[in-house]
Amino acid sequence: MVSNLIKESLEIGFLDRVINFIESKLESEISLPMLSQYLGVSESTVKRKLASEKHTFSELVRDKRVSRGATLLRAGRTPITQIADACGYKTAAHFSAAFKSVYGCTPKTFRRERRQP
Repeated sequence: MVSNLIKESLEIGFLDRVINFIESKLESEISLPMLSQYLGVSESTVKRKLASEKHTFSELVRDKRVSRGATLLRAGRTPITQIADACGYKTAAHFSAAFKSVYGCTPKTFRRERRQP
């Protein structure tokens, strides 16, 4: 019982560390090798631990980047190309495709429908 509690707490800490790393690197290139080096574990260990939590590295990166994009879209009139760049996408088209896969609409539509007053 105690070992299960310790294991669960370590897994929660692991996922938090992964998310913190991703959030700190949103504007730049993020890779699995960079993450595994940061965590001090192998890439396969990262994949296995994320899979046990029903996550993948690429989905976590996409979701964090798109979430940040949604926040920026709500906040003002920053051009979508600049938002895409601020979220780590090389092109606005890649950002738009990722955004639509998560939110079901384009960034332009999202901004128009959900802009903060």
